[in-house]
Amino acid sequence: MTGRFGRDAGEFPDTVVTYLAEQIGASPAVLEGYDWLGRSGRRHRADILDHLGFRRARRQDMQAAAAWTGSELCQLGLPASGMMDRLLGWFVAHRIAAPEEEALTALITTARRGFEDQVLEKIASFVSSEHGERLDASLADEDGVTGFSGLKADPGQPNIDNILIAARRLAFVKQHVLPLEALPDLGDPIARILRRRAINETVWTMRRHPDGRRYALFGLFLAHRERELTDGLIDLLIEIVHTIGSRARNRVLKAFVTEVERVHGKEGLLVRIAEAACLQPEGMVCDVVFPAAGGADVLAAIVREHKASDGFERRVHRVLRVSYLRHYRRMLPAVLGVLEFRSNNLVHRLVLDAVDWLRRTSGSRRVLRPEDGVPLDGVVPPKWRDLVVEKDDDGRPRINRINYEICVLTALRERLRCKEILVVGAGRYRNPDDDLPRDFETRRADCYLLRQGR
Repeated sequence: MTGRFGRDAGEFPDTVVTYLAEQIGASPAVLEGYDWLGRSGRRHRADILDHLGFRRARRQDMQAAAAWTGSELCQLGLPASGMMDRLLGWFVAHRIAAPEEEALTALITTARRGFEDQVLEKIASFVSSEHGERLDASLADEDGVTGFSGLKADPGQPNIDNILIAARRLAFVKQHVLPLEALPDLGDPIARILRRRAINETVWTMRRHPDGRRYALFGLFLAHRERELTDGLIDLLIEIVHTIGSRARNRVLKAFVTEVERVHGKEGLLVRIAEAACLQPEGMVCDVVFPAAGGADVLAAIVREHKASDGFERRVHRVLRVSYLRHYRRMLPAVLGVLEFRSNNLVHRLVLDAVDWLRRTSGSRRVLRPEDGVPLDGVVPPKWRDLVVEKDDDGRPRINRINYEICVLTALRERLRCKEILVVGAGRYRNPDDDLPRDFETRRADCYLLRQGR
């Protein structure tokens, strides 16, 4: 079964020993005194191999096993125990008695190192001397934002400083990442193993590698890190846009509660006023309506509450605008400069057009008009339309850029959250079609049934 002999009786399960002893009418205790390494043991091994049609491993057999391990087994990324089981299966299939476990372990270690060296050499061949110098500069910048240690850091809390730092890191990775043809599939198990090795190393240990191996490991690390940094930056963007709106709403709501006394039971109050008015249609308001309502002060409070609630959204927008303009607006060019948005649905193309429009007109100081091709439908909510499209002194409509940017970021956030808009190079925010099985189109009905648990 294993393709090799045991060393002593302790390697065999008691149930197996007992079963065999019953077959030949012997006691299991006899096995304890057996001379495994003596002359009888060697003779018995030769008889067993001859009976089963096996032969001992020769040098060429070990070379063939090593070649097979390097070409077929190493690329699977199995742990050492899994590789040992597959290798023993190779010996059994070729009717060869496997050598001792130490020899097989050394064979696996050597084959794995050789295979990894081949992968790293191929990657390193795409690294130019100038590119290598820039990677070494990142290793030298130990505590910097784009240093090796800084690139491994988490995005942190959602605030303006962290989102600017995340954008800088992502821009650095995009500038220094190797071309796709130089890298193995990032889902490849060997690529994941090498990437984990790189991320667990310190700057000092990375510097100790030879140039080619160091650049290849760094390149693999950057390729994986690009997806993680993209996801982290999107998370920060989504959370910050939400925070701006929620803080403005809570601030206005708190002021609204202190400014206006809420009148409860307005429906019952309306009924009483209507009954009193129907009973005395010719009466004076002060004699009929005020007593039914509980006094003129109650009606005045209702009027104040209605006026305040009617302007609630506009007050929220004013607070939101001030917060965005004075503090958070700095993140817009940084984010748009490193993220590339796409969508598989034409319905959401308007939001993408709005993002592209912001990117093209960044830094422009000229007055922008609706006729300049500014996307409004599907981006600006109807309740904010008059805040975005204002009237100038001549009565002509113009675009309030600050208010428009807020609307675009809000619309972008909502569609990123539900993956209606995807981001190139992201992991969790990638194209949803990439999550489908490769044979989805041919097995669509079966996939739907499987999803329903049938």
